[in-house]
Formats: sequence, C-alpha cells, structure tokens
Amino acid sequence: MMSPIVAHILPFHGIAGTEIATLRLAQAVRTHGFQSIMFCPGSAVQDMFASEGFRTVLYEQVEPSYRHPKNYWLNSLKLARCFQQERVTLIHCADVMAAEFTSLAALLARKKLVCHVRNRVDTISRRNRSFLAPVSNYVFVSNNTWSTFAIPVRKAKGSVLYDGIDPQPEIGDEQRRALAASFRSEFRIPAARRIVGMVGRLALQKDYATLARASAEVVRKHDACFVIIGDYTAPPQRKVYDETRRLLASLGIDDRFVFTGFRSDVPKLVAAFDVFVLSTHHEGFPLVILEAMADERPVAATAVDGIPEIVAHATTGLLHPPRDHMQLALNIGRYLSDRPFAAKMAAAGKALIAAKFSRALYSEKVGELYRTFISGR
Repeated sequence: MMSPIVAHILPFHGIAGTEIATLRLAQAVRTHGFQSIMFCPGSAVQDMFASEGFRTVLYEQVEPSYRHPKNYWLNSLKLARCFQQERVTLIHCADVMAAEFTSLAALLARKKLVCHVRNRVDTISRRNRSFLAPVSNYVFVSNNTWSTFAIPVRKAKGSVLYDGIDPQPEIGDEQRRALAASFRSEFRIPAARRIVGMVGRLALQKDYATLARASAEVVRKHDACFVIIGDYTAPPQRKVYDETRRLLASLGIDDRFVFTGFRSDVPKLVAAFDVFVLSTHHEGFPLVILEAMADERPVAATAVDGIPEIVAHATTGLLHPPRDHMQLALNIGRYLSDRPFAAKMAAAGKALIAAKFSRALYSEKVGELYRTFISGR
C-alpha cells in the first residue's frame, strides 16, 4: 500500500520560523508513514529542504484576483496538475498566505486543504476570506492564535498543535565556557561581560525598539552586551536594522550591540547566552523560546499571544507587558544580578519542555491529526 503523500506549501522566500517549523513537522510524520513533498517559492527554501532529504518542487506564486483572474487561474491549473502527478493525498499550507495562493488549485485537484495559522491574524478582508473558503481544517499553534483568528472556526474544523523539541544534551560547564570563549573571540566581547541574546529576523513583528530602550537601562547597572542573531539582508529587514541602529546610537549604546546576521550555528551561539530575550509585538508560538528552554537558558519575553502558554511568570521564566521597556530591563537585571534565580528558571523551563513540549508528544499529535484529516472522521 502506497504511503500517503503530503504537499507542504511554503509561503516565504526566506528561512525563518515558519520554514524550520515545517521541517520539524515533515520529519515528525516520517515515523507515521507519511511522505512529504515541499512546494517552495524560492531556491533558498528549496535548498534547505533538499539538504534534509526531502523531495522539493519550485512553484510560482500568483496573487489571487477577481478583476484579473487569468494568470491566477492558469497558475492554479498548473499547480493542480502537479498535485495530481505527484499523487498528493493532503495539502498542508504552512501559513494563511500559502492557503490563499493554493486554494483554487486544491479545489481543481480535488484535494483536501489544511491551513496552519502561526501568528495572530485578527483581520482578514472579505475578499481574502473567499480565497480561504476551500480550507477544510485549520491548525493553530496556540489557543490564543485560535481565539483571535479573524474567521470563526468551530471545534470540528480546528485543532491546536503545540510544537515540540527534544531537550538538548547536557552541556558541562567546561564545554559551555569553551563555546562562550569562541563566541566572545569572534565578536570581540570582553571575557567578563554578560551576554543577553535574542534570535529573530530584523522584522517589524519583533519589537527591537523596546529591547533597545531596556538595554539602555540594563547597562547602567550591569556590564552586559546584547547579541541579535537574525537575517537583515532583505530590504524590509534592512530598514528595521537601520532604524534600530539609529535608535541605539541616540541612546549611546550602539557599542553594546552585536548583529550577527543569519547563522547556521544558532544553538552553539545561544549556549553562550547568559539570558535569552524575546521582545515582540505579536507571536503565535515561538520556536526560539522552546529552543532556549531546551538549552536551559533563562527566558525573558513579552506577555503576548501564545507566549504565556509557554512562559509562566516567575515559574518558568519572566514576562513583561508589550512595549514596557522598564519591566523588561528589570527582568533582565534580575537574571544578571541573581544567578541562582536565573538557574532555577532555566531548570524549570527545561523540565517543562520534557513534560509538555517534547518531540515525542508533538510527533504523536501530528500523526493523529493527519490520520484524522485523511479519513475525514
């Protein structure tokens, strides 16, 4: 009997959380007998999935249009034929935008269409809602993402799928010191200076302005620097990068920030962090927090969207209200000045990952969902 084939539709040209999450999902369902084909809009994303051993297809994105439908219709026909030729059983869109691009093709190919919702989407125009009508099921990354979704989704059509990650192997003090020494040497960070780090593209979604203002407060009391790991080469990201650098310069702390750009060795760099931060405007269910907790790093994050479903304040980490740079500064300062407390939060976070957000639990849930989608029950 042929294994069910899932077509994963990737919406973005760059590699970030959505792409990494889809990779983990495809890897997880291998153990349940599902094959995956990755439909990628650009070569960088295609290369990433191909390097992980997945079959890939480069597809063209054409904006859905009622006024000028010809190109969208022709592209949808082409995509539908591809789904049929590849003997696709289920189409899983990695994001709402991917579902808008793909919905007509799914109808033409008579394939079931599932849509992942990874961020807060509280506004969808009537026009765009019409392009989402063929979606048979929605998968939300958190309860908050479901409750704030612009389209009401009844229980029979919606599911919450928390991502999962395996706890990282124990890193001894000597190994961690070696990683930190290598990191400090590469970026010329003094040996005694504490490292506060954040992982994320330089995107408007991330609240780098609040982090910058908080860091100005932190460095008044602590010998600390701030490391940002994330791409800023695309024009929209470069704009955020330039604005952030100007703000840092105006605060007089530009020399306390390091921007690494895209890195393929993120876990090694995060291992050198004394504190992990996520300052953000909105976030469905951030993988980077799971990764930091799995590596036993103390987490300070914005209390927004799905983050409080991971971080319980003063239990598994510290939270601050959106745009509250003073509270963020206090949270970072608490970790830096109270190492036993930081160690306690880090250990609690790692224990939480093992108990609630493990890779094994995630894999079982994905397999169960796919079997339900395909059977229709």
